[in-house]
Amino acid sequence: MATKIGQKMTVKERIERLMPHEMTTKLFEEMANLRLKRTGATLDITLEHINSRYPDDKYSSFAYGLWRIKELEEEAFKKEKRRQSLFGEKRQLVFFTGGR
Repeated sequence: MATKIGQKMTVKERIERLMPHEMTTKLFEEMANLRLKRTGATLDITLEHINSRYPDDKYSSFAYGLWRIKELEEEAFKKEKRRQSLFGEKRQLVFFTGGR
């Protein structure tokens, strides 16, 4: 923002330009507020707050959202694979050559 282009920006343009950096900084702060905790003898790991000063845990929400998306994609992939195996559908590929 110290450049000539940055000084010519309006307040709205500056906010739009700096917002991704600010949100990334906040995400790192929230990630630093979490501690790994093993649950039992299994490989399960949970995240717990170190400091309760940060009530909203955006990182856990983000991670849960990614996990849920992965679960939905795997479920859709399994359904498609099962459908192909039940009905015996095979992919039919057509190859074109650049010949004359």
